[in-house]
Amino acid sequence: MEQMEASSPEETVDGAETEEEMRKRHKAEVRQLEGKTRALLKKAPKPKKADVQGEVARMERDMEERHARELGKFAAAPNGGREAEEEAARALAKEGVVSLRDLEMGQILSLLSPLGLRVQEVPADGHCLYRAVAHQLEHQGIPSQGYPEVRRSAAQYILSHPEDFLPFLAGGEEGEGAGLEAYVHTVEDTAEWGGELEIRALCHAYQTPIRVYAAEQPVYMIGAEDYDQAKPLLLSYHRHFYALGEHYNSVVPVEGRVEEG
Repeated sequence: MEQMEASSPEETVDGAETEEEMRKRHKAEVRQLEGKTRALLKKAPKPKKADVQGEVARMERDMEERHARELGKFAAAPNGGREAEEEAARALAKEGVVSLRDLEMGQILSLLSPLGLRVQEVPADGHCLYRAVAHQLEHQGIPSQGYPEVRRSAAQYILSHPEDFLPFLAGGEEGEGAGLEAYVHTVEDTAEWGGELEIRALCHAYQTPIRVYAAEQPVYMIGAEDYDQAKPLLLSYHRHFYALGEHYNSVVPVEGRVEEG
């Protein structure tokens, strides 16, 4: 499908706009994008509808993240980072723009609430998957030394089961030696974000299934057949939690509610 481009002017140079002027521009850009996406969806043939919807979601996400970055320049938060993002989110709310983060969180909570579960946030520092798993292990009474130990466990499992991971690495099995070693080093010793491959490694390293809740996709469980007697670790996956990118949180019972397996 031909790539669609959202209206994305260059980010504003500091001092070029007042905060009020920036908010007005953002409102205009949101209205422009809404009109464009409605037209695209209306014209899209049925076989291409899903592709177009995916592109529309990407365009909306890119615009929201750019707006958050631009508005963050006006946030007088000495520590930057999360404080600036929260201030930017408040500014977006003043504009009447519904945050993709809030929409996504609402969808996830609609899955969790009937089960007596809630999201327990962990820091978004590149270690979020490993922090969330460490929190789950401690929550279930499984000894853990925090996210460094969880990273180490994932790395050791990958190193001892290369045949399960080499086909998914850049270069595949042809890059067997150096490729695997570099990957293991990245998992164990850096703040590189973890994803599905690392979840699979952790599932087997701790011999427990891992259930992941996400918006707009089915709940999925890794390791259910291998460890069907073990209580699963529960995670939530977020595409819009922070403008920095994808994020994992821990999922725990609401106080006073007993979680079902």
